[in-house]
Amino acid sequence: MKIKIYLPLILTATSLATQAQITVKSGSGLTILTGTTVTSLQDVSIEPTATLTNNGTLAFHQNLTNFGTTPLTGTIIAEGNRPQSIGGADSFAISTLQLNNDAGLQLESKIGIIDALLLDKGVLHTSAAHPVYFTGKAANPNETGNSYIEGTAILNTRNIQEAYFSFLGCDVMTTKGDAIGTFGVNRTTGADAITQIGDETSIAAKWDIDNNKPTNDASYDLTFSWLPVFDNGKDVQNLGLYGTTYWDNTKFVSLDDRSKNSFSINGMSDRRFYMRKGLDYMNRTLTLAGKHAQSKTLPEVKITTFPNPATDHINILVENLEDWANAGVFRITDAYGKLMTSKVYILNGNMITINDIGSFPSGVYRLVFSRGQLVKVVNFIKQ
Repeated sequence: MKIKIYLPLILTATSLATQAQITVKSGSGLTILTGTTVTSLQDVSIEPTATLTNNGTLAFHQNLTNFGTTPLTGTIIAEGNRPQSIGGADSFAISTLQLNNDAGLQLESKIGIIDALLLDKGVLHTSAAHPVYFTGKAANPNETGNSYIEGTAILNTRNIQEAYFSFLGCDVMTTKGDAIGTFGVNRTTGADAITQIGDETSIAAKWDIDNNKPTNDASYDLTFSWLPVFDNGKDVQNLGLYGTTYWDNTKFVSLDDRSKNSFSINGMSDRRFYMRKGLDYMNRTLTLAGKHAQSKTLPEVKITTFPNPATDHINILVENLEDWANAGVFRITDAYGKLMTSKVYILNGNMITINDIGSFPSGVYRLVFSRGQLVKVVNFIKQ
């Protein structure tokens, strides 16, 4: 049996449960007042041009199909005991969506969360075609080992005026205390997140970060966290961070800092944490894999000097450097470490020329190129 709503209807009971399917017919409306909870033990269907004004709570035990109202205001609760779905129009928004079903909930439309996604129990299954979006000022969902998002979850780009921000297992802090700026993240978990890097695969989680503030300073501390279900069988104590290159998003560079103890596990939640301090650029896809996964996937940055021996100038050829890096520091020291010259050069091509070496005494010199966490050293002879 269906409850077919043909005319505007206001539900005022504090709590109303029905064994029937609730259908709000085209051209009609249903209003749920503040403090009122309506529960359907079957489906809820909202037809095109139908209106649901939810100032209270609407719970459903089977599926929700919405071709009408957007956004769905109030609180919508999936609380069945078998797998449930939300679908209908290509996309629509929900103010607060609460998942309370061990059997899980599948998205069959693009769903935007305006205020909160409450994960009490069960898995929210999403996909690249039907992701969950967090819009406006939506809160960061609290994921646990019993309730989390598997698939695609997207934080729409926000303007972050603080120095610290956390969302979808990605914590960002600017080391100098300035504003993060515009920031968004597309996180994928599950099978679709597993990435081939060299001879290894990554964990079942990856983060695509959108940030408008790349710098030449090591200005970001990033922490990534994930649940054990996304380990993908990896030795989590031996993981390193990898990121795609600016000039080829199929190639990864190692961003691991092997000098730091960057990995930890929360003893209560078993959540895994990886911290990377001093990362100079995060506008890329980032994931974690074995520390030696990438050894053959990408040639290292190469610095070549000529003429060598040099007389009054030295040319520097920089190869395999990511295109976003628009400046770098070039320092020349003698064989004993004495600084002879230091200057920031704009990288608008592969070639740099340092002209002021004619007065240097003859001997062996070291050229040190640094840009963020990258440091390369080559020797040359001055005649």
